[in-house]
Amino acid sequence: MGIEVLNKHITAEGMIGESYFDKIKLVIWDMDETFWKGTLSEGDISCPEENILLVKLLTANGIINSISSKNDASSVMNKLEDLESGLSEYFVFNNINWDEKGSQIADKLSRMKLRAENTLFIDDNHRNLEEAVYANPGLFTGGPEIVLELQKYIVEVIEKNGSAKDPENTRLAHYHMLEEKDEAKKEYSSNEQFLYDSQIVVDINFDCMPQLDRILELVERTNQLNYTKHRSSKNELEKAILNDWNRCAYVSVKDKFGDYGIVGFFCYNRFEKKMVHFLFSCRVMGMGIEQYVYSRMNYPYVDIVEPVAVKLEVDKTVDWISEDYNKTVSEQLSDRINNRVRILLKGPCDLSAIEQYLIGGAVTGEFNFVNTDGYITTGQNHSVHIFEGANVPEEELRLMLADAPFLRHEDFDTIMFKKEYQIVCYSLLPDCHAGLYQHKESGLYASFGSVNFDLTDQRNWGGYIDGSIPNHFYPFSEQTCRKFSENWEFIGTTPDDMLLFNLEYMYENALGNPTFIFLLGSEMEYEGDNPEFANHAQRHKRVNELIKQFASDKHRIKIVNLSDYIHSQDDYEDGINHFSRRVYYDLATKVVEYINEKVSKG
Repeated sequence: MGIEVLNKHITAEGMIGESYFDKIKLVIWDMDETFWKGTLSEGDISCPEENILLVKLLTANGIINSISSKNDASSVMNKLEDLESGLSEYFVFNNINWDEKGSQIADKLSRMKLRAENTLFIDDNHRNLEEAVYANPGLFTGGPEIVLELQKYIVEVIEKNGSAKDPENTRLAHYHMLEEKDEAKKEYSSNEQFLYDSQIVVDINFDCMPQLDRILELVERTNQLNYTKHRSSKNELEKAILNDWNRCAYVSVKDKFGDYGIVGFFCYNRFEKKMVHFLFSCRVMGMGIEQYVYSRMNYPYVDIVEPVAVKLEVDKTVDWISEDYNKTVSEQLSDRINNRVRILLKGPCDLSAIEQYLIGGAVTGEFNFVNTDGYITTGQNHSVHIFEGANVPEEELRLMLADAPFLRHEDFDTIMFKKEYQIVCYSLLPDCHAGLYQHKESGLYASFGSVNFDLTDQRNWGGYIDGSIPNHFYPFSEQTCRKFSENWEFIGTTPDDMLLFNLEYMYENALGNPTFIFLLGSEMEYEGDNPEFANHAQRHKRVNELIKQFASDKHRIKIVNLSDYIHSQDDYEDGINHFSRRVYYDLATKVVEYINEKVSKG
């Protein structure tokens, strides 16, 4: 027990250069000889004005204050009012009785649905601190000497942010509401009946950009009901919300006790078919909100990162919650989004690397990704797949995929023909790199891996099976390779006439008549040892000339030739398709130039 206490006990010296306070959501105060000087039951006490101010500053920054004191409850609350009118209202879920401090705090955290890891307990009695940690592992503790450091910390936070985080004390108001609700719940013998009588109403709102700051706060601070534990910066969140493949919404909740405000957020990637974010504030724990939204979304795939306080259950419904359909905003982007230039980036890692440099646009990316089965999906950026995905009947596509188990429907899906874009930035690298195969029965085509490793050649099977040949992490077996070879014929890379046909189709049928920016491959051969990308330079040179000629009479096509940015072998990373940061920056600069040219012309 002593080691646990020492590890979590904060001293004034220990706080210098540390960030313990960043984790704190609740400060629990002992009263006698801690919040004030003296013992209330023995006579007059005096309270430093700094302590009163600190409670107010903590509250204004969303940190809740509570009392754990061996005392008479009415005497303590009356004394707080004597010190300053309204001061007692700054403290919630108080435990003022003669119970041991450990059990007091355990009861408090359970009722408030908070964790010991986010709680600081301040007491002058070291035995109380030890006992509190023993009963609440992970609890932060400190003596009265830590108050000065806490004051410095909260002032620095306010100065850094330019203002208090919660000047209206909304979080305190929520906990007063939870306290009222907690008292009302005691009158019910059945928790389920209490939930039914609470009249819980959920509002799922897809217009996320106006609430970006609140969503960011949830993403940064939510733990117990954060199912993916994915932390995103404000810029990353903004890009996720603006990406058309993502279905993002924030969740607001109210019941007969009051309005809880925005308490949840989810971001579902419809391309990868999984949740990127799925999280809810602990203040609604026990209400069933997370299960209601999960069922409302039809039980999507969530890669849950433990620990989580409440398990999600497939096929379970929550019928004590209703939804405010009249207030729910349809899945339309806000004016802020509609005013941005809409950009689709489509290609392998070369385009995902330049995305970070494109600031100010509504950017949607279609890049290689790890699918829910654990292997990599890349085919969605091959021109053959783009054409077939838009034109081949679903049943024919399904039958073809049955003979290529390492491909998925997502390999043939794109948003290019579903949403309007002003810019489509498209890489020709997949058509120059990937092996193309034709199905012997249907005549349809599919791409996979590198053209340098024919999957129908038995000599390559061992490499695909043991991973010495890049296999996108699919678990190949000899049976898989043999069956594929029986049903498919190796073509090589995309034939010139087929490539031009596919590009013409994209140019004529992409919604919104966008400007296309074609990224062409480097014509300088990589001299390192990487068989996957060997002998690509000559192929790039031939295709590049083909594309330049194709684009010569089309005013909506711009060309970016990677060869213009490759000066030496130092500009490559590990192959002809992977580049240094400087190259990606130069590429992004040219792409932005073309985007701005498009915007200026309207």
